[in-house]
Amino acid sequence: AKLYADYNWILAMGVYYDNLEANIAAAVEQANSERQSVLMIIWGVTVLLVLIGANAFILAERMYYSRSTKPLKTEVETDLLTGAGSRRAALKTIADGFNRFKAKGGVYNLLIIDLDDFKHVNDTYGHEIGDRVLIRVVQQIKSVIRDEDGIYRWGGEEFVLFTKGITKDNLDSFMSKILQAVEQTNCKVENLDIKTTVSIGAACFKNSDESYNDALKRADDAMYQSKRNGKNRGTQNC
Repeated sequence: AKLYADYNWILAMGVYYDNLEANIAAAVEQANSERQSVLMIIWGVTVLLVLIGANAFILAERMYYSRSTKPLKTEVETDLLTGAGSRRAALKTIADGFNRFKAKGGVYNLLIIDLDDFKHVNDTYGHEIGDRVLIRVVQQIKSVIRDEDGIYRWGGEEFVLFTKGITKDNLDSFMSKILQAVEQTNCKVENLDIKTTVSIGAACFKNSDESYNDALKRADDAMYQSKRNGKNRGTQNC
């Protein structure tokens, strides 16, 4: 026997069409939003990687440039024979010092040092021996000056020494130290000792100087005065 009676019922389920459209639109909007977020993340990561790569390239290029130009800079700023600074380096250092002097004052000294009778050394013993003499003279000068002092090869057998803080009262004793050190320079050639002396002219920057060339000229004039007075001596024109 049946436990229930027969009914002519039909069971059905569904959703309203309007609700279905709304649900689909919401799903599409969410998908688009998620896609936009993913695209933004991808774009951001791409930009970050490009920036990292560009910075790495620039850094590598700078390191390569620094390594490749360092020998050139050394060659430009250093006299390769004597190890003194080059004339170009001297001009920059002196110009910078003069600008500081004009801005803040202070005591700056220029010394022109010229080897005595160096032509005789070259003519008698040859340029190779002359080069050895130049090297030894620079070594001797460096042995008595301060670390902050700069010795530069100005040309041929002439050098420029740029210092700071040596007053006029102490300048003569400073030049005497250089003269004594150079006198100890000797190069042996076939059991002969080649003795060397220098003549020095010193000058200081003055407030009336229009450029550092004014001080250089005074130092040059003083150096030639040392030559006229018998060589192997220093003369100051401050």
